[in-house]
Formats: sequence, C-alpha cells, structure tokens
Amino acid sequence: MLRFYREQCAHLAGADALLLETFEDLREARAALEAAAGTGLPIVFQVGNTGGGPRKWERIDALLSEAHRAGAAAVGTNCRHPDDIVPVASYIAAHTNLPVTASPNAGHPRIERGLVTYEFTPDELADVGARLAAVGVAVVGGCCGTTPEHVRRLAQALGGRPVVPRQRIEAPAPSVSRVPEAEGVRPNPVRDLIRSSRFVISVEIRADRMRPVEAIVKGASEIAEAGADMFDVPDNPGATVGRDAMVTAARLQETLALPAIAHTSVTQANLMKLHSLLIGSWDLGLRGLLAITGDAPSMGHLGNLAHRVGDLRSSVELLRLIGRLREGTIINGEEVADPPDFCAGCAVGQGTPAQVRWLEKKVDAGAEFIFSQPVFTLDDYQRLRDAVAELPIRFFPGLMPLVSRRNAEFLAGGRIPGIIVPDEIVAAFAQYSSAEDQRRFGLEQAAQLAVDIARDARGLYLIMPFGKRCYAETAGIVRAVRKTHQA
Repeated sequence: MLRFYREQCAHLAGADALLLETFEDLREARAALEAAAGTGLPIVFQVGNTGGGPRKWERIDALLSEAHRAGAAAVGTNCRHPDDIVPVASYIAAHTNLPVTASPNAGHPRIERGLVTYEFTPDELADVGARLAAVGVAVVGGCCGTTPEHVRRLAQALGGRPVVPRQRIEAPAPSVSRVPEAEGVRPNPVRDLIRSSRFVISVEIRADRMRPVEAIVKGASEIAEAGADMFDVPDNPGATVGRDAMVTAARLQETLALPAIAHTSVTQANLMKLHSLLIGSWDLGLRGLLAITGDAPSMGHLGNLAHRVGDLRSSVELLRLIGRLREGTIINGEEVADPPDFCAGCAVGQGTPAQVRWLEKKVDAGAEFIFSQPVFTLDDYQRLRDAVAELPIRFFPGLMPLVSRRNAEFLAGGRIPGIIVPDEIVAAFAQYSSAEDQRRFGLEQAAQLAVDIARDARGLYLIMPFGKRCYAETAGIVRAVRKTHQA
C-alpha cells in the first residue's frame, strides 16, 4: 500500500501542495500520509464518511491524530451529506489548531427520467457553505454532485469573508488513538501464529456432507495429535455442497483446542448474507478467515439450479469489507457492536506477473498471510516462493498428495483453476498398476516434498488426500514434517 502511494506522490512532487481526501481506513491514511510527507510538500488531509453512532467521533480522532503526527498543514472532511458535514466540521475545528477544510457533496443522487440529479441546488449548497464558515472552516469546496454553478454560488456567498476565529486548543497528542490500529490490539490466536517464528502447519479439513460432523472432528483429532498448528475448512470447493465451513471450523476449534479458520467465498452469498456470516463466525469464536472469490456454481453439481452472486466480485472486495468490519462499520457506514478483528488471508495460484500484481492488491486490501494452490515439485515451490518474496506477509505453500493416476490426470486436465500438475508427475504413476501401489507412491512423494519444503519455508498449507484413510495419511505427513524440524 505504501509503495503505491509513494509512486503517486512522486508523480505529483511538482505541485504546490497535496490534498489527501475521503480517508476512512486508519491503515490507508497512515500509508498515504507517510508517502505525502516524504515529498516535503504541504499536506491537506480530509476525513471521509466514517459512519454513524458515537464511535464516529473516535474514528475521526484517530484519523486526525495520524494527520497531526505526519505534520499536515490543514485538516478537514469531504464527501459528506450537507446535513452531516457541519457538525463534523465543527467537531474537527474544536479538536485542532490547524486550518479546517470542508467539501460537502450535493446530497443523495436520484434518477429523474434517465437524468441523474442531486438533492441540493447551488443556492442550497451556498447556505451550507455559510454555516461551515460560521463554525470556523477556512476553505469550503464541493465534492460529488457539485457542478461549476455550485462552486460559483459558494464563491459568491463566501468570497471576501474573513475566517471566523476559533478558540486555540492543543492538537491531539500523536500517540493518542481511541480506535484500535488496523493490525488489532485484541488477542487473536491465528494472528499470533502467523506472526510467530514457529514453523506453522495448517491442515485443510473438508466439511464433507457425507460424514457426520462428529466423524470429521474425530478424524481431525489424529492430525492434531500429529502436530498440526491450525485447521482450515474450505467453502464448498468445486461448487459442491458440503457442510457449512464456518460451523465446521468452529466445532474443530472448540473440540480440539486448535485455532481454525474458514475459507470464505463471495460467489455464493449476497452482501447482506456475507455481513451476517462474518459477524456470526466471530460470534462462534473464529478469529481467522481465508478470503477467496470461490468456485462458480456452474462448475458443480447444482450448476443448472444455483446462480453466481455478484454483489462482491472478488476476494479483494471481500478483504476490504473485512477491513470495514474491523473498524466497526458495515459497508454503508452503519455501526456493528463488537467489531470482528479477523486475521484475514488470501490465496494465490501461480507466480506469474499478472497473478503477483493481483496478489499485491489483496495485500493492500488487508491480507495478512498467503495460502497457495498446491505445488507438486520442489522447483514449482521455489519459483512460487521467489515470485512472492517481496510481499510483506507470510507465505504458506500448498501441498496436496496425489493418490492415483486418475487423480493426477484429472487435475492435470485443468479442471480446477490454479492447479497445474506437471506431465512428469502424471507419467510417474504409470509405473504402478495397482490402485494400492499408486496410492502408496503418491503419499510417499507428497511426504518427501513436504519435508523438502519444510527445510526452506516458514510454514505449510497441507490439503488432505481423498479416501477413507485420509486423516491417518495426513497425520503421517504432519509427523514427518515435525520430525524434520525437531532433528
């Protein structure tokens, strides 16, 4: 995030000043202010729509504190409804010694016979400008929906007026912030693991609808005893109906006393349901999520019945939504009690330049760790490791044992996006005729690859193989990796 702001500020270094506007997220504000301060230019910092309720003022205080710390020349607010901006600007004016700016929008848009119009006419907005000037605002402008005529009327109404004197007060101390920083200050066992120096093994436990949840938990207990650190549960992978990922993860965590996270996709739930799912998973005690776009329903067995949901289009948008919840608001700015402070991760397929650029957007949106699609050779792992090496978050290479020639050929056929099985791996299964020998070969190869990766990586994302013995076989791989680290 900081890199992108620095790039923008570098291009604007010839300006007289930099205006940073519509900031709501504390992390984003901190990065933009640091980048802008590096230019040496005067900075005008404006707070955006920080939501409603009493915590609105806490969020404004935190953002103002960052602006004062960065040495801003002026602070203010923009893109607020005219009915809301006057009390907000008045509050800011009472909590800073700096000049105050304010740029209201023209109210809510509406469509009349195909034409987009806004609530406030130029004369009405000029009246709002006069009220802003009366509370000590030094610079009044216009935001969304304002036209040249709006600005002309503001200039006519306010031109030549002296700035109303304000009582001088001490600016907020730079270290004071009543809103938790985006990194979170509450205990979070998932975040603690991600940030620890321990080699962390997360094992994917399928929420299989063909197994009772008690059987899933019992099978996972063997993996926990083998040395797994964390469980993760996929969200209807392959667009196939399974048990609820969040409920299954919560049951695993509660019963086995290991942190568990749920994969959370956007393609199968609308915006209202996603909010409720996220809040509900926090209530269930989950403290981590893997944000994914998810498999389209057309891929699965209900493809002719279920439909893709497009309220959120990608994992990047989901990560931004999770960030809003962390700050205490839903997507429209309304408040939520007990804001969920998830440690959110993201996924990557291959280390191509395009996918790494997309991965950077996920990191900028708030991802704290990366799970990869499975790799099948050490060379594949090393290429992916090198591709993501510059990203400032923890990387977990994925590993999934192949247990038959048919299994390898299916995945090599490109049926699952992001998974690439090299031809030599498929060919290697041909030397074994029996299903049992193929399975033994696949598991031995996976265990050796896991051990080789563990000598270099900081963690492993292990996907269980298919089959009745999947729990015991996965536990065996976990034990082999742990033995390597204990040696």
